[in-house]
Amino acid sequence: MRKLVIKTASITLAVVIGLMVILFGALCIFSPSSVAKLFGGAGGYSASVFFYEKQYNKSQQLDDLYVLVLKLDENKDAQKTREYLTEFLSTDGVKDYCKNLDSSNGKMTTYEYLSGKCALAIYTDTGIGDTIRFLEQSVADGYGDYNAYSMVISSFSDVLTVEELTAIKTSIQSLNKNNQYTQRDIKIINELLN
Repeated sequence: MRKLVIKTASITLAVVIGLMVILFGALCIFSPSSVAKLFGGAGGYSASVFFYEKQYNKSQQLDDLYVLVLKLDENKDAQKTREYLTEFLSTDGVKDYCKNLDSSNGKMTTYEYLSGKCALAIYTDTGIGDTIRFLEQSVADGYGDYNAYSMVISSFSDVLTVEELTAIKTSIQSLNKNNQYTQRDIKIINELLN
């Protein structure tokens, strides 16, 4: 009788485990974003990003790319963040897409936030040269309060070299966008240089 109970319990356990494996496999194939949310909620950064990336590659939808770029960490995954944010920010209609996401209460726009995040990833991944090229493009429509230059300066103020700070200052001055925000950033750079 004991052998029958053990055998029945073993078969039941094997069936339950088999069904869970099949369910997990089906979710991985048909709904990677569900698996990504599961791993993200459990603190599994790498696994969640992997499945968000699979979701975007499967759908090629701007909504899925947006979720992916939000989840990416520009410090842990600088290269991947740079790659996907560059793709996102260069997509036609992305400024309108970001405006639709913005609430009227926030000061920093979604586009400004993502541009700054991309600039940080570019600096971490490839250095100041590519970062300055991106920064200049990011403020083509205007140099606002929460621009990518400001984010780079504030985030990396303790690691930017004198040469890098000078290059950023020269870049800001060459923009011909003299306003209170360019003056603020140049003043911060001058303080860092002293």
